[in-house]
Amino acid sequence: MSGTVRPGTGGRRRGLVAATAMFAARQRWLMVAAWIGGLVVLGFLVRQFGGAYADNFTLPGASSQQAQDVLQQRFPTQAGDSANLVVYAAKGVQSAAIAPRYQQLVTQARTLPDVTSVSPPLVSRDGRYAYVVLQYDHRSSSVPDSSVQALERLADQANGSGLQVEVGGSVVSAHEGSGQDPYETVGLIAAVLILLLVFGSFLVMGLPLVSALVGLGSGLLLVGMAARVADFSTITPSFVAMIGLGIGIDYALFIITRHRQALAAGASVEDAIAGAAESSGRAVLTAGSLVVIALMGLYVIGIPFIGNLGAAAAIVVAANVLLALTLLPAILSLLGRNLDRWRIRRLYHDGSAQDTEKGLGHRLSQQIQRRAWLWALAGTAIPLVLALPVLHMQLGFSDDGNKPQSFHSRRAYDLTAAGFGPGFVSPLVVVVERNGGLDQAALQRLQSGLQRTDDVALVSPPDPNPEGNAAVLCVVPRTGPSDPQTAALVHRLRGSVIPPAVAGTGTQAYVGGGTASLVDIVSRTQSRMPLFFAIVIGLSSLLLMTIFR
Repeated sequence: MSGTVRPGTGGRRRGLVAATAMFAARQRWLMVAAWIGGLVVLGFLVRQFGGAYADNFTLPGASSQQAQDVLQQRFPTQAGDSANLVVYAAKGVQSAAIAPRYQQLVTQARTLPDVTSVSPPLVSRDGRYAYVVLQYDHRSSSVPDSSVQALERLADQANGSGLQVEVGGSVVSAHEGSGQDPYETVGLIAAVLILLLVFGSFLVMGLPLVSALVGLGSGLLLVGMAARVADFSTITPSFVAMIGLGIGIDYALFIITRHRQALAAGASVEDAIAGAAESSGRAVLTAGSLVVIALMGLYVIGIPFIGNLGAAAAIVVAANVLLALTLLPAILSLLGRNLDRWRIRRLYHDGSAQDTEKGLGHRLSQQIQRRAWLWALAGTAIPLVLALPVLHMQLGFSDDGNKPQSFHSRRAYDLTAAGFGPGFVSPLVVVVERNGGLDQAALQRLQSGLQRTDDVALVSPPDPNPEGNAAVLCVVPRTGPSDPQTAALVHRLRGSVIPPAVAGTGTQAYVGGGTASLVDIVSRTQSRMPLFFAIVIGLSSLLLMTIFR
């Protein structure tokens, strides 16, 4: 790889990475101005033309996606998501003291904004619980916050005097806990303390953090522009923040540490930057490229929202690599030999060879070299022991039952499970369609077959659309949405219950709903994982062979 010739090196050429870093160091004010200007322009473009995050989960080819597509086409008023209104009264919801208040509550629910229909109340066998479904005309992420807040206010105002009212379901869950996540702040505080203990200098501690924050900010702005042409989930900012902060600090530390070591050895600022870029800079470029390959490889899974999450993280990683090789050398050049100012005397380490030899890491490395086989065995055994839980790992998503008790959806989940069973929380939806009109005999066979299936607690009567060419049946499992038996039930319905009931009639039936979608996501992920590893490892190996020849 060609580059510039380094003075005093016998004509040996610098690589492209070092040449780029040296250009940034010599044109430091220009580089800083370019980054500031670029961020300002990006911010303006995102404000004017950027897209919005949206939870548009699709599973191309999956039965649950086909069910959703039929609902959108045949039942447009049911294609949106729903909320649940759950009531508990120790005296009974139909008692003289509670019934008028409960009926008024249901009447008020019908007038809530964006609610298209309210199901007839379902009362538990002991009469103490009641359950109502509120159908909305949009998907959860598209329902306005004000509409969800109106529903929560209705529940809060009705609570008390022997009546407990809670609201849950996908519409409520999607809008809970959407405020600022505190974990990034906690992580930053921990990083500040660790870096301060390691280096003992406020300036050296702050530079990796500033570098990571600028890299994360620029990456998020780029993702904001990409959101105009692709769907990025609402969890994207939190997801990429975890990756971006860690990688940004890590990449900056690679270069800063090597730069300080060269300065402590007596090198000039320019030579220290060149040496850090030639060694650590190349490592940053290689590591960043491998991470980008792995993240972009998530598209192989075949689930668009997972692939888009990987693409967003890859953009942030690439931004951090670019920053580490351009803006960071410019800042190091501006600081010159003042990098170690504002130090804490008792904690300070100058990074010199003599200082390094006094450290714990140096002493530990000597111990490892003396007993190499012992440490090799321990280094292999400990990770294997820690990885044992993987053998019993169950892939899936957490449900409302895992949320804090302070959430409406958690309390609604608990009431629903107590009054109607865990499967009632997220029932399966069987969507049936037939061009030219439904075959009533096939529909009856299907309902009977579903009712006779093990692990099915309840099957609702078919609910046809006005045209009579599609119908919906709700199937309530005996187990909860995250229970392995529920996943087995979904596969059994698709494989051995539904096909015989509709065979030869031209009727199509699909198992959908939130629980079935999660089952499809897990199945798709498990089936594509070997291909994902093969492609990522293969491309990474080719890249490493190209770099190291």
